Amino acid sequence: MKDFEKIKTLLAGKINILITTHVRPDADAIGSSLALFHFLTKSGFHASLVLPNAPAEYYQWFPGIDEAFIFDKNAEKIKQIVSESELIAVVDFSQLSRNGELGKLIASSSAPKIVIDHHPEPEMIFDAYCWDISYCAAAEAVFELLEFLDEKMLKDKIISECIYAALIADSGSFSYSGVSPGTHLIAAKLMENGIDHSRLDKLIFKSFTSKRLFFWGYCLSEKLTLYYDERLAVIAVSAEEFNRFQTDYTDTENLVNMPMMIEKVRVSVLIVERGKKIKLSFRSKGDIPVNEVAKDYFEGGGHKNAAGGDSLLSLEKTVELVVEKVKGFLEGFHEN
Repeated sequence: MKDFEKIKTLLAGKINILITTHVRPDADAIGSSLALFHFLTKSGFHASLVLPNAPAEYYQWFPGIDEAFIFDKNAEKIKQIVSESELIAVVDFSQLSRNGELGKLIASSSAPKIVIDHHPEPEMIFDAYCWDISYCAAAEAVFELLEFLDEKMLKDKIISECIYAALIADSGSFSYSGVSPGTHLIAAKLMENGIDHSRLDKLIFKSFTSKRLFFWGYCLSEKLTLYYDERLAVIAVSAEEFNRFQTDYTDTENLVNMPMMIEKVRVSVLIVERGKKIKLSFRSKGDIPVNEVAKDYFEGGGHKNAAGGDSLLSLEKTVELVVEKVKGFLEGFHEN
């Protein structure tokens, strides 16, 4: 669904536009949202970027991130922004439940709403869609939309940097199966705009604090368990362990990908204790649909090879359920 003309029509005559993304925003969510924010601001709109919660410290370098409103820190101000918005753009998600409490507020707004996303099963409640499951990142959707609206504006270096950073983050630096020739063409066009691609690669993939690196070392050496002849890898982290290392869940982003480097591993699951819930991240190789595991047993979903979910069970019981339910999916595994 690429309602470019309809989105252009919806933008016409509007001034106040709200942009938002999902809870615990990753680099694709942040970079894609900021690219749209800068594009609209420089096009004469009054754009407001609203995040459900604060982004991780290692994303504070994104240009314009300091202009974002954080819902869980300034709810009253954001209620006013929502009430004054003439158009709402949701980026890198297409189910309002992924927007947390902010999603309920947005659902109550009468303003037209557009989706810019690549996740499966979008809610059919929006007024226009820039959505395609074949996109490897929301950044691809943002690029195509902005290219349609004003191709010259994509020459802007800040907009190009935001899109490129989002693109390499969600494509694993162009290594994931969802990467297409079109992905590389977008990257090439962005590089032609003078971005420093090696700097952006360093900021996304090589800017760990020592604390985060030590924590990862602990998780991989002490918390990683392999099952079923090393085909399933599980890392489970308790709240006590986060406290011990003086860190939090934001330092686990991309940790789930590390066990995938083991040759035999077909599915990797990261399970962390966060508040009253257990959060799960799934990764898989080939035809194993971990989004079905997440959807059927953990109130989640996502892509075939990358998904997430929640559990109200204890950390130990959640691990047991994961090990039990993934077994059946491993039996029909096919390597692409």
